[in-house]
Formats: sequence, structure tokens, C-alpha cells
Amino acid sequence: MDCSIKTIVAFCAALALGGCDSEKAKDTTVKAAATKSADGGKAGDKKPAADKADEGGTLPAETVTLALDEGDSKIPATVDVPKGCTTFNDDPTKIRINFGEKRERGKLFGIQIAKGNEFNTNLDEIEKGMLENKYGSTNKILEKTETLLRYTMQREGSEPTHKFQLIVDVGGDKWVCKQGNRGGYDEAAIQKQIDACKTLKAKA
Repeated sequence: MDCSIKTIVAFCAALALGGCDSEKAKDTTVKAAATKSADGGKAGDKKPAADKADEGGTLPAETVTLALDEGDSKIPATVDVPKGCTTFNDDPTKIRINFGEKRERGKLFGIQIAKGNEFNTNLDEIEKGMLENKYGSTNKILEKTETLLRYTMQREGSEPTHKFQLIVDVGGDKWVCKQGNRGGYDEAAIQKQIDACKTLKAKA
């Protein structure tokens, strides 16, 4: 009888210990899951933080030289732009270059380059059209030379949008470089775009 009691007591003690171990294991699993959730994944598996420039910060100071005769574009030229820019080929004689990702693309920097023609190189006519205010905005010419037209377009109740049209000689041919297609640029952003456009030159 004593042996039976001792056996039962030992069995209960073992069961109790097993229950404690089970609870400890359960608690450890819950904590591990919480840690994984807080980390957004396994340790050492975190995604790098997004580049501040892509979040609307500032452009990198480093620049790169892009060849414009790759992809669908056949423009025999190069241009220096902020590192991280991407080219978008519209056709053999037209290209867009933007900085940024996804829908933020071109927010900080963007230029468009196209073959010169009788329309986009006629700065006098472009100026005249701007001053007619056909699109319900107040337009103001800020600077005009033989090769550069810089102006603003402003709708009532909004900040002025800066734009420009620059004619660049590339190997004896006229090409036009202007602000990116995103729009909404301020004067400082436009100046960076103009500076980049001035580096446009025939590919060696």
C-alpha cells in the first residue's frame, strides 16, 4: 500500500513538473512571436531603411554621367545628373530622367531632353504664349536669353511652379532640355535642373 502511494505521489510530481515545463515553453513561444512581430521579421532579416532622398529629403551631392543612347533612345549624348536617377525612353529623340521611386519619382529632380525643332527652340513664341495665360494661370517671365527661358506659372491660391526651356548645342545640333514632367518645382530645384542640362554634350 505504501508503495502504491509513493508511486502515485511520484507520478503526480512528474506530471506537475511536466506542466510547468509546458507553460514555460508556451511563454517562451509567445515572447518570441512578439519579438518577431516587433522586428517585422527574423533577427538579421530587417529591410534597410529607405533612403532619405526618396522620402523627400535632399538630393545626393554625388553625380553620375548617363549615356542617352541606350534603350529606345538614340540620343548621341551624355548628361551629368544626381546619383540615383533613372532614364525613361519615350522615343529615339526624346528622353526623361527622374530621381526617386514609384509615385515619388521625379519629386526632387527631373529633366526632359528632346530634339530641337521650329517650335521648341522658338523662345520668343513660347514667351508670347506664356504671357497670354491661356491655361487659367498667371505666368511670369523670370529670365530670357538667346538659349534660356525661365518662368513661373501660378494658379490662384497656389504657389508658383517654376519652369524653364534651355537650348543646348550637342555636336552642332540643337536639343532642348527642360524641367521634369512631374512639375511643382521651386526655384532652387529648377536651378539644379538647369545646371544638369548645361552638362549635356555629344558622346565622345
